[in-house]
Amino acid sequence: AQNLRIILWRFLTIMEILNTIWNTLTQPNELITKALYWPLAIVEATVILLLFTYLLNISSSYKQNLAYIFCTATLGTISKYFIPNPYSAIITLLLMLLCITLVFKINIQKGIVALLIPFITITLFEMLFSKVFTFITGQPYELVFTIPIYRFVFALLIYFCLFVLYLCLKHFKISITILDNLSAKNKSALIFTIVLGFLAIYVQLYITFFYSTYISVPVTLLSMLILLAYFFVSLHTLSKTYKLEIANQDIENLQLYNKTLSILHDNIRAFKHDFNNIVQAIGRLCCFRRYGRAKSFL
Repeated sequence: AQNLRIILWRFLTIMEILNTIWNTLTQPNELITKALYWPLAIVEATVILLLFTYLLNISSSYKQNLAYIFCTATLGTISKYFIPNPYSAIITLLLMLLCITLVFKINIQKGIVALLIPFITITLFEMLFSKVFTFITGQPYELVFTIPIYRFVFALLIYFCLFVLYLCLKHFKISITILDNLSAKNKSALIFTIVLGFLAIYVQLYITFFYSTYISVPVTLLSMLILLAYFFVSLHTLSKTYKLEIANQDIENLQLYNKTLSILHDNIRAFKHDFNNIVQAIGRLCCFRRYGRAKSFL
Protein backbone atom coordinates (compact mmCIF):
# COMPACT_ATOMS: atom_id res chain seq x y z
CA ALA A 1 0.00 0.00 0.00
CA GLN A 2 2.88 2.34 0.86
CA ASN A 3 4.52 1.70 -2.57
CA LEU A 4 1.16 2.21 -4.28
CA ARG A 5 0.73 5.59 -2.56
CA ILE A 6 4.25 6.61 -3.60
CA ILE A 7 3.60 5.61 -7.21
CA LEU A 8 0.27 7.45 -7.20
CA TRP A 9 1.89 10.54 -5.68
CA ARG A 10 4.65 10.52 -8.30
CA PHE A 11 2.10 10.07 -11.06
CA LEU A 12 0.02 12.99 -9.80
CA THR A 13 3.18 15.11 -9.49
CA ILE A 14 4.17 14.32 -13.08
CA MET A 15 0.65 15.08 -14.29
CA GLU A 16 0.67 18.36 -12.41
CA ILE A 17 4.02 19.31 -13.94
CA LEU A 18 2.77 18.42 -17.43
CA ASN A 19 -0.43 20.36 -16.81
CA THR A 20 1.61 23.38 -15.71
CA ILE A 21 3.80 23.14 -18.80
CA TRP A 22 0.75 22.81 -21.03
CA ASN A 23 -0.95 25.80 -19.44
CA THR A 24 2.24 27.81 -19.87
CA LEU A 25 2.51 26.90 -23.54
CA THR A 26 -1.17 27.54 -24.31
CA GLN A 27 -1.38 30.91 -22.58
CA PRO A 28 0.11 34.19 -23.81
CA ASN A 29 3.71 34.24 -22.63
CA GLU A 30 6.03 36.88 -24.03
CA LEU A 31 9.18 35.41 -22.46
CA ILE A 32 8.79 31.95 -24.01
CA THR A 33 7.70 33.47 -27.31
CA LYS A 34 10.88 35.52 -27.47
CA ALA A 35 12.92 32.47 -26.49
CA LEU A 36 11.62 30.73 -29.62
CA TYR A 37 12.97 33.45 -31.91
CA TRP A 38 16.47 32.08 -32.36
CA PRO A 39 15.63 28.33 -32.84
CA LEU A 40 12.90 29.20 -35.35
CA ALA A 41 15.24 31.66 -37.07
CA ILE A 42 17.77 28.82 -37.52
CA VAL A 43 15.13 26.64 -39.19
CA GLU A 44 13.90 29.52 -41.33
CA ALA A 45 17.41 30.47 -42.49
CA THR A 46 18.16 26.83 -43.39
CA VAL A 47 15.03 26.38 -45.50
CA ILE A 48 15.47 29.76 -47.20
CA LEU A 49 19.10 28.87 -47.94
CA LEU A 50 18.09 25.62 -49.63
CA LEU A 51 15.44 27.41 -51.68
CA PHE A 52 17.35 30.36 -53.10
CA THR A 53 20.68 28.55 -53.65
CA TYR A 54 18.95 25.94 -55.79
CA LEU A 55 16.53 28.31 -57.51
CA LEU A 56 19.27 30.77 -58.54
CA ASN A 57 22.03 28.17 -59.12
CA ILE A 58 24.29 29.64 -56.44
CA SER A 59 27.21 27.39 -55.55
CA SER A 60 28.13 27.43 -51.87
CA SER A 61 30.45 25.62 -49.50
CA TYR A 62 29.66 24.14 -46.10
CA LYS A 63 31.38 27.04 -44.32
CA GLN A 64 29.42 29.60 -46.32
CA ASN A 65 26.13 27.89 -45.46
CA LEU A 66 26.95 27.82 -41.76
CA ALA A 67 28.07 31.45 -41.82
CA TYR A 68 24.86 32.55 -43.54
CA ILE A 69 22.58 30.58 -41.20
CA PHE A 70 24.31 31.78 -38.04
CA CYS A 71 24.57 35.43 -39.13
CA THR A 72 21.00 35.81 -40.37
CA ALA A 73 19.48 33.96 -37.42
CA THR A 74 21.48 35.93 -34.85
CA LEU A 75 21.02 39.34 -36.47
CA GLY A 76 17.32 38.71 -37.07
CA THR A 77 16.78 37.64 -33.46
CA ILE A 78 18.60 40.73 -32.12
CA SER A 79 16.52 42.92 -34.41
CA LYS A 80 13.26 41.39 -33.14
CA TYR A 81 14.36 41.80 -29.51
CA PHE A 82 15.23 45.48 -29.67
CA ILE A 83 13.26 46.95 -32.61
CA PRO A 84 9.44 47.06 -32.67
CA ASN A 85 7.30 45.79 -35.54
CA PRO A 86 7.03 46.45 -38.45
CA TYR A 87 10.46 48.12 -38.55
CA SER A 88 12.24 45.03 -37.28
CA ALA A 89 11.09 43.07 -40.36
CA ILE A 90 12.50 45.70 -42.73
CA ILE A 91 15.83 45.85 -40.88
CA THR A 92 16.01 42.05 -40.81
CA LEU A 93 15.52 41.90 -44.58
CA LEU A 94 18.27 44.46 -45.13
CA LEU A 95 20.61 42.49 -42.87
CA MET A 96 19.76 39.29 -44.74
CA LEU A 97 20.51 41.01 -48.04
CA LEU A 98 23.87 42.11 -46.69
CA CYS A 99 24.67 38.59 -45.50
CA ILE A 100 23.67 37.04 -48.84
CA THR A 101 25.81 39.38 -50.94
CA LEU A 102 28.85 39.17 -48.65
CA VAL A 103 28.81 35.46 -47.80
CA PHE A 104 28.02 34.10 -51.27
CA LYS A 105 29.82 36.92 -53.17
CA ILE A 106 27.02 37.66 -55.63
CA ASN A 107 25.85 40.95 -57.12
CA ILE A 108 23.15 43.07 -55.54
CA GLN A 109 20.51 42.20 -58.17
CA LYS A 110 20.84 38.49 -57.58
CA GLY A 111 20.91 39.09 -53.83
CA ILE A 112 17.61 40.99 -53.97
CA VAL A 113 15.96 38.18 -55.93
CA ALA A 114 17.39 35.58 -53.53
CA LEU A 115 15.93 37.56 -50.62
CA LEU A 116 12.51 38.52 -51.93
CA ILE A 117 11.38 35.25 -53.53
CA PRO A 118 11.48 33.29 -50.23
CA PHE A 119 10.00 36.26 -48.37
CA ILE A 120 7.07 36.54 -50.80
CA THR A 121 6.48 32.79 -50.60
CA ILE A 122 6.55 32.77 -46.79
CA THR A 123 4.20 35.76 -46.69
CA LEU A 124 1.67 34.04 -48.93
CA PHE A 125 1.77 30.92 -46.76
CA GLU A 126 1.43 33.05 -43.66
CA MET A 127 -1.60 34.88 -45.04
CA LEU A 128 -3.23 31.54 -45.87
CA PHE A 129 -2.54 29.80 -42.56
CA SER A 130 -3.37 32.85 -40.44
CA LYS A 131 -7.03 32.55 -41.35
CA VAL A 132 -6.93 28.80 -40.74
CA PHE A 133 -5.43 29.26 -37.27
CA THR A 134 -7.87 32.05 -36.45
CA PHE A 135 -10.77 29.82 -37.50
CA ILE A 136 -9.51 26.78 -35.55
CA THR A 137 -8.51 28.55 -32.34
CA GLY A 138 -11.23 31.17 -32.41
CA GLN A 139 -8.71 33.81 -31.36
CA PRO A 140 -7.41 36.92 -33.16
CA TYR A 141 -4.33 36.52 -35.31
CA GLU A 142 -2.20 38.87 -33.18
CA LEU A 143 -3.08 36.88 -30.04
CA VAL A 144 -2.11 33.61 -31.69
CA PHE A 145 1.41 34.96 -32.16
CA THR A 146 1.77 35.52 -28.40
CA ILE A 147 0.90 31.90 -27.48
CA PRO A 148 4.09 29.77 -27.63
CA ILE A 149 2.57 26.48 -28.81
CA TYR A 150 0.55 28.16 -31.54
CA ARG A 151 3.47 30.24 -32.73
CA PHE A 152 5.76 27.19 -32.79
CA VAL A 153 3.31 25.03 -34.77
CA PHE A 154 2.42 27.92 -37.07
CA ALA A 155 6.07 28.62 -37.92
CA LEU A 156 6.96 24.95 -38.43
CA LEU A 157 3.98 24.51 -40.74
CA ILE A 158 5.11 27.41 -42.92
CA TYR A 159 8.71 26.15 -43.03
CA PHE A 160 7.50 22.66 -43.87
CA CYS A 161 5.50 24.02 -46.83
CA LEU A 162 8.54 26.00 -47.95
CA PHE A 163 10.68 22.87 -47.76
CA VAL A 164 8.08 20.92 -49.78
CA LEU A 165 8.18 23.70 -52.38
CA TYR A 166 11.97 23.34 -52.52
CA LEU A 167 11.65 19.57 -53.03
CA CYS A 168 9.11 20.09 -55.82
CA LEU A 169 11.37 22.58 -57.60
CA LYS A 170 14.29 20.21 -57.27
CA HIS A 171 12.26 17.23 -58.47
CA PHE A 172 11.00 19.02 -61.60
CA LYS A 173 14.41 20.74 -62.07
CA ILE A 174 12.97 24.26 -62.08
CA SER A 175 15.49 27.05 -61.67
CA ILE A 176 15.91 30.69 -62.64
CA THR A 177 18.61 31.49 -65.19
CA ILE A 178 17.21 34.84 -66.34
CA LEU A 179 19.69 36.92 -64.38
CA ASP A 180 22.67 35.31 -66.07
CA ASN A 181 21.75 36.49 -69.58
CA LEU A 182 19.71 39.68 -69.10
CA SER A 183 21.10 43.06 -69.98
CA ALA A 184 21.54 45.75 -67.33
CA LYS A 185 18.32 47.50 -68.41
CA ASN A 186 16.22 44.34 -68.14
CA LYS A 187 17.84 43.45 -64.82
CA SER A 188 16.77 46.83 -63.47
CA ALA A 189 13.22 46.22 -64.71
CA LEU A 190 13.25 42.79 -63.05
CA ILE A 191 14.41 44.20 -59.72
CA PHE A 192 11.83 47.00 -59.92
CA THR A 193 9.03 44.49 -60.54
CA ILE A 194 10.09 42.28 -57.64
CA VAL A 195 10.42 45.24 -55.28
CA LEU A 196 6.91 46.40 -56.19
CA GLY A 197 5.59 42.90 -55.52
CA PHE A 198 7.41 42.86 -52.20
CA LEU A 199 5.87 46.19 -51.16
CA ALA A 200 2.38 45.05 -52.17
CA ILE A 201 2.68 41.81 -50.21
CA TYR A 202 4.25 43.56 -47.22
CA VAL A 203 1.39 46.07 -47.02
CA GLN A 204 -1.13 43.24 -47.32
CA LEU A 205 0.61 41.30 -44.55
CA TYR A 206 0.60 44.39 -42.34
CA ILE A 207 -3.13 44.88 -42.88
CA THR A 208 -3.84 41.20 -42.28
CA PHE A 209 -1.79 41.16 -39.08
CA PHE A 210 -3.43 44.15 -37.44
CA TYR A 211 -6.94 43.94 -38.87
CA SER A 212 -7.53 40.22 -39.24
CA THR A 213 -10.44 40.38 -36.78
CA TYR A 214 -12.35 42.84 -38.94
CA ILE A 215 -11.47 41.48 -42.38
CA SER A 216 -13.69 38.68 -43.63
CA VAL A 217 -12.35 35.48 -45.12
CA PRO A 218 -13.63 36.18 -48.69
CA VAL A 219 -11.86 39.55 -48.72
CA THR A 220 -8.62 37.94 -47.54
CA LEU A 221 -8.86 35.17 -50.13
CA LEU A 222 -9.62 37.71 -52.86
CA SER A 223 -6.59 39.73 -51.83
CA MET A 224 -4.43 36.61 -51.92
CA LEU A 225 -5.72 35.68 -55.37
CA ILE A 226 -4.92 39.17 -56.66
CA LEU A 227 -1.40 38.97 -55.25
CA LEU A 228 -0.90 35.51 -56.74
CA ALA A 229 -2.20 36.75 -60.08
CA TYR A 230 0.19 39.68 -59.93
CA PHE A 231 3.05 37.33 -59.08
CA PHE A 232 2.36 34.91 -61.93
CA VAL A 233 1.71 37.68 -64.45
CA SER A 234 5.02 39.23 -63.47
CA LEU A 235 6.78 35.90 -63.93
CA HIS A 236 5.11 35.46 -67.31
CA THR A 237 6.21 38.95 -68.35
CA LEU A 238 9.73 38.24 -67.18
CA SER A 239 9.82 34.98 -69.12
CA LYS A 240 8.69 36.84 -72.24
CA THR A 241 11.37 39.43 -71.61
CA TYR A 242 13.93 36.69 -71.23
CA LYS A 243 12.87 35.08 -74.51
CA LEU A 244 13.00 38.47 -76.24
CA GLU A 245 16.49 39.02 -74.84
CA ILE A 246 17.60 35.63 -76.15
CA ALA A 247 16.05 36.41 -79.56
CA ASN A 248 17.91 39.74 -79.66
CA GLN A 249 21.16 37.97 -78.84
CA ASP A 250 20.50 35.44 -81.61
CA ILE A 251 19.83 38.27 -84.07
CA GLU A 252 23.05 40.01 -83.05
CA ASN A 253 24.96 36.75 -83.50
CA LEU A 254 23.41 36.28 -86.96
CA GLN A 255 24.33 39.83 -87.90
CA LEU A 256 27.91 39.22 -86.82
CA TYR A 257 27.93 35.96 -88.77
CA ASN A 258 26.59 37.72 -91.88
CA LYS A 259 29.18 40.43 -91.49
CA THR A 260 31.89 37.78 -91.29
CA LEU A 261 30.56 36.09 -94.42
CA SER A 262 30.54 39.44 -96.22
CA ILE A 263 34.15 40.05 -95.26
CA LEU A 264 35.10 36.56 -96.46
CA HIS A 265 33.22 37.15 -99.73
CA ASP A 266 35.05 40.43 -100.33
CA ASN A 267 38.37 38.76 -99.58
CA ILE A 268 37.59 35.95 -102.03
CA ARG A 269 36.61 38.46 -104.75
CA ALA A 270 39.82 40.40 -104.18
CA PHE A 271 41.84 37.21 -104.27
CA LYS A 272 40.08 36.15 -107.49
CA HIS A 273 41.04 39.43 -109.15
CA ASP A 274 44.62 39.13 -107.94
CA PHE A 275 44.69 35.48 -108.95
CA ASN A 276 43.74 36.36 -112.54
CA ASN A 277 46.46 38.98 -112.68
CA ILE A 278 49.00 36.53 -111.29
CA VAL A 279 48.02 33.85 -113.81
CA GLN A 280 48.32 36.34 -116.65
CA ALA A 281 51.72 37.51 -115.42
CA ILE A 282 52.97 33.94 -115.16
CA GLY A 283 51.67 33.17 -118.65
CA ARG A 284 53.43 36.18 -120.15
CA LEU A 285 56.61 35.33 -118.31
CA CYS A 286 56.53 31.78 -119.67
CA CYS A 287 55.94 33.04 -123.22
CA PHE A 288 58.76 35.54 -122.92
CA ARG A 289 61.22 32.93 -121.70
CA ARG A 290 60.17 30.54 -124.45
CA TYR A 291 60.49 33.21 -127.13
CA GLY A 292 63.87 34.28 -125.83
CA ARG A 293 65.24 30.73 -125.94
CA ALA A 294 64.01 30.25 -129.52
CA LYS A 295 65.71 33.47 -130.64
CA SER A 296 69.02 32.48 -129.06
CA PHE A 297 68.85 29.08 -130.80
CA LEU A 298 68.46 30.72 -134.17
